[in-house]
Amino acid sequence: MTARAIATISALVCALLCDSAGLAAESAVTEHVLAVTVEQEVVASDLRIGGDDKQTRFVVDLNRKIDFAAFTLADPYRVVVDLPQVNFKLPAKAGTQSRGLIKAFRYGLIMQGGSRIVLDAKGPVRIEKAFVLDAAEGQPARLVLDLAAIDRAAFMRNISLQTRPAHNTGAKPSEPSVKADGDARPLSLWIPVTAVSTMERKGPAESLKKTSCWLSRRRFARSLKAGENTASQ
Repeated sequence: MTARAIATISALVCALLCDSAGLAAESAVTEHVLAVTVEQEVVASDLRIGGDDKQTRFVVDLNRKIDFAAFTLADPYRVVVDLPQVNFKLPAKAGTQSRGLIKAFRYGLIMQGGSRIVLDAKGPVRIEKAFVLDAAEGQPARLVLDLAAIDRAAFMRNISLQTRPAHNTGAKPSEPSVKADGDARPLSLWIPVTAVSTMERKGPAESLKKTSCWLSRRRFARSLKAGENTASQ
């Protein structure tokens, strides 16, 4: 066997060994990722509602402790609980229970990585306590909400003071949008009837030109009025 043949065979053996090592490493990484994914999955296995028309407790059994946010909404009265992505393995009729201050509830995935529980309340309520207990003494981790009945005036005050979690936005919930000219009032887009009829005949692009011209004229008139007021002072 020539030296050239030996070198070729050696190269092939080395390549096969490297491929085998690479496949083994990829397989190990895949198994690790799958194991981590299964371990980190959040599962809701059961729930309970107890209480009366003055105070009600809502409990969800989980396989591990999680972070969450809870807030209230009006018209209709609701309590919203935002969660990480949860695999809901609840009884078939879960959500139709009516007890205490809770009329019914619904749950599910609202976006990739995020789930939500919405409680339909029978009237205005306050979230007195909201917490998660660690698994202990054979009991699963538990998400607990304590609700109390209040009047509508107090409910609306609480809504104005509470901070709701913002999804995919860097703006604070209480910040109004400010236009470039410093006017903090929301921009009202008024489209005249002629523009609407033009949209039907010529399409939205031509109508948009007319609307833009109307807005420009409005800003110009506002600037003139501001100049007159300044001159008169």
